[in-house]
Amino acid sequence: MINLRTHILRVFSFIGLMLFLSACSTYNQSVAPYYKNVSAGNYPQAEKELDNNSLIQKPRNKLLYLMEKGRICHLKGEYENSNNYFNQADQLLDEGLTSASDAAVGVLLNSASQRYKGEDFEKFMIHYYKALNYLYLNKTEDAIVEARRITLQAQEQGDKYNNKDSRYSNDAFSLTLQGMLYESNNDVNNAFISYRNAAEIYLKSPDKTYYGTPMPVELEEDVIRTAKLNGFTTEADQFETTFGIKYEPVKPSEGGELIFFGRTALPR
Repeated sequence: MINLRTHILRVFSFIGLMLFLSACSTYNQSVAPYYKNVSAGNYPQAEKELDNNSLIQKPRNKLLYLMEKGRICHLKGEYENSNNYFNQADQLLDEGLTSASDAAVGVLLNSASQRYKGEDFEKFMIHYYKALNYLYLNKTEDAIVEARRITLQAQEQGDKYNNKDSRYSNDAFSLTLQGMLYESNNDVNNAFISYRNAAEIYLKSPDKTYYGTPMPVELEEDVIRTAKLNGFTTEADQFETTFGIKYEPVKPSEGGELIFFGRTALPR
């Protein structure tokens, strides 16, 4: 005869699985109009969908709401408002989102009933968006602080995984961004250090790539250019040899420089 406790646990497990699958389906259906408008660039309507969405407005989804609200405000060009929401999200993460009752809900029902705690990449995303917001608000020093927090977050992730399997323990993109921010603040010494550290992440990889992406030529040139600006001729020569290029200085454009952040699909 089946033990009664075992039978009850099996029933709970089955019910929990059904609730979880139902919750995932319900969530995807609920937020679909919001993401559809974001993809279409219809940000005002997307924000209305977000604010009127009863599911994402639930207390357990507060972190998710704040992050999405910060993102939509950024896309609308409301950089102060965007940072206000991201600051609230950041504070929630600092305070911690796990409680005994929350854990019990996850065990007895399903993880979809627990408070949303955020994914690792979203914790980085907050600092990226805040850095860009500050940059657009001409608050370069504040942008640099957020860029440094990306590095600190990366170190925390490295400790979390004992420096193993941490995809963010060395973030070439954040280091490149830091270099750009330092350079925009005329701090060419720290810009060189950031660019160099980013380049070394590529160089240390067996295939000289970062998650399958080869080092951008612009980064190679930035490393050499800032080395020369600092008078580090030996380092500049070494990197020219390493990269296999001969850097030729280019007169800066009077109209400034466009930096484009793009996204490419990774092979599955």
